[in-house]
Amino acid sequence: MSLIDGDGASKSEEDRFALAEKVILRWDLSSEGSRRSLNWGDSGDESGEYFSAIDETLNLMDELSVRSDSEIVDRAYSAIQHAMSRLEDEFRQVLIGNTVPLDTERLYGSIRRYDDEDDDEDGGEFESFSEDDRSSRYHERGPSLDDNASVDLIDPKAVDELREIATRMIRSGFDKECIQVYSTVHHDALDECLVILGIEKLSIEEVQKIDWNSLDEKMKKWIQAVKIVVRLILSGEKSLCDQIFCGADETKEICFNETVKGCVMQLLNFGEAVAIGRRSPEKLFRILDMYDVMAEAFARLEVLVTDDVVINEARDVLSRLGEAACGTFVEFENAVQSESLKEPMQSGEIHPLTRYVMDYVKLIVEYSDTLNFLLEIREDDDQLETLRNGDSDSLKLTLKVKDSDLGGLFGNNWVREPRGQMRIYAWNYFWASWTKVSHCLKDDEIGGSSSNASRVALKEKIKNFNTYFEEIYRVQTAWKVPDAKLRKELRIFISKKVIPDYRSFMGRFGNQVESGRHAGNYMKYTADDLENYLLDLFEGSPRVLHEEKKYIG
Repeated sequence: MSLIDGDGASKSEEDRFALAEKVILRWDLSSEGSRRSLNWGDSGDESGEYFSAIDETLNLMDELSVRSDSEIVDRAYSAIQHAMSRLEDEFRQVLIGNTVPLDTERLYGSIRRYDDEDDDEDGGEFESFSEDDRSSRYHERGPSLDDNASVDLIDPKAVDELREIATRMIRSGFDKECIQVYSTVHHDALDECLVILGIEKLSIEEVQKIDWNSLDEKMKKWIQAVKIVVRLILSGEKSLCDQIFCGADETKEICFNETVKGCVMQLLNFGEAVAIGRRSPEKLFRILDMYDVMAEAFARLEVLVTDDVVINEARDVLSRLGEAACGTFVEFENAVQSESLKEPMQSGEIHPLTRYVMDYVKLIVEYSDTLNFLLEIREDDDQLETLRNGDSDSLKLTLKVKDSDLGGLFGNNWVREPRGQMRIYAWNYFWASWTKVSHCLKDDEIGGSSSNASRVALKEKIKNFNTYFEEIYRVQTAWKVPDAKLRKELRIFISKKVIPDYRSFMGRFGNQVESGRHAGNYMKYTADDLENYLLDLFEGSPRVLHEEKKYIG
């Protein structure tokens, strides 16, 4: 609403101010009936009239500034004081009344998750060194955020109203009051975000007293919260400040810094508490997750935040997380070295320590870029030297290495060499277990004679063969070879060495025994029977052969 007469003629300075003052005092907070809010919106002339009155007063103050003794100037200053108190209250009410409620569904609805939700399960599980034999998943990437993702903390319809108020408060020199109101209201809103994301206010001492399982859950929530806060919430706050404090660069910068400082520092305090806490192997991958997300967050914070205290603290936390990861990696080496394998597994299974180390190293591969950055190459080589120089257990590791990304870490030569050694071990196994069986299938002491002596020697060989085979079957069905491919290869290896010799032996001498008395006591198994029985080996389920099969020529 214009404060100029309809005929366009200028009024005297005093008359102009009198009209503006009347409007301003009408809405003074101490006036009766002025507690209701100004009428905003297209049909609301009240707010437009009020802003025009303020603008008119400020313009007059600029025109009359050289006449500091003017009574109008004094009255104008007083009117502006009343107006700013009113606008400060309006600014607060509009902020509070138009803050969009936050909830978990709304926050996470702005997040683009990985297409394959089972991806986390591929992170691997491995046993801890603790006696309770707990298993825990250590690698969880958490949500991935679209660069264009955003969340509005303020109803967009209210932004214009807030900008109109902020513009006049800043012009009147009440920018600090404006910043104070905004940062206080939105500080509470950001605190609410952290509560929704499961972030508690904990001291460093409290964090360090938390048991590992609970701490692990809090670390996962922290990782997600950092992503959401930095890439979603802070970006939204930055956009709001840019719109509301448009044209006042210094003010919007200070306001943004003051608003987000508490929220960011709370997240950084937890990161620091974890980084300086006790180092143990099970924490490595979660710490690396924290380091990765903090590295990305720091790059964004440097662009968004200009508060040196916040940026320096973020830099320190990032550095400490990197140091913690390196130290925890060394702790893993120390823990492995302190655990002796003692005696081998009776069932022939992979030793729990071997399985633990390999599952651990498989996860290390997924973090190779980060670890290569944090660790010196020489140090990396030292950590893996024990694994590279392993004995027979290293062959079991090659079940795992050749089918995973570990080949890139250990090198193709390391994979090929144990495969060659595996063949040697297979031969050693065969000679240790099957030499007596093979010896029974030789035709020495028998010849081609059908004499009684030859027949007795033949029966003795077949009897011994059955005894040795049945003993091997009883013992080695209880053995466990966890890797299906190796299990199959061992069975084929045995079959190729034993079954053809058995067929040949029985083809040459079977008729001599079959034509004699009590042939069924000797001719128990066909070659096909034996081949089928070999399929039961290395399953970890002990079995005993029953004398039900009779040889059929």
